[in-house]
Amino acid sequence: MLELFVVMSPIVVIVGTIWLAVEKIINRRNARRSLTWRSTSGRIVVSLLTAKGPKKRPVWVPNVEFKFDASGQTYTGSRIAYGLVFSQDEEEMRHIIDNYPVGAPVMVTYDPVDPSKSVLEPGIDKTKPLGIDLVMLFIIGVGLLLFNVLPLVPTI
Repeated sequence: MLELFVVMSPIVVIVGTIWLAVEKIINRRNARRSLTWRSTSGRIVVSLLTAKGPKKRPVWVPNVEFKFDASGQTYTGSRIAYGLVFSQDEEEMRHIIDNYPVGAPVMVTYDPVDPSKSVLEPGIDKTKPLGIDLVMLFIIGVGLLLFNVLPLVPTI
């Protein structure tokens, strides 16, 4: 059983890293596309800050929902910006929430082909396409795999 864990844990790290990289690439593509989408007025219906994770060092996540009309239908969106919007800095995240109080009018940018894709702050986020965090996770996963699996390979 321990051998299975030793083999599987680095594989999980590698696959997770690849998944995060693909997600980041898709987000950047959609962020670029959002610069050409249509805009319409909307209204904030939910605005709150949520703490996730351990109580001693939580990660703060701003949760914003907005409603807008497009193509004769009412849609609800929740994306503030493309990229990851969360931090352990509560004050920084509270500043984001303060920009979107409940009831406030907002400009919503939406995909005219699929209005369910919408964002309040269109454009590319400030993160790198493949950040150092993903590269390091991948290297750690490969290192764990090599360190843990090579001793299990029978020698001839």
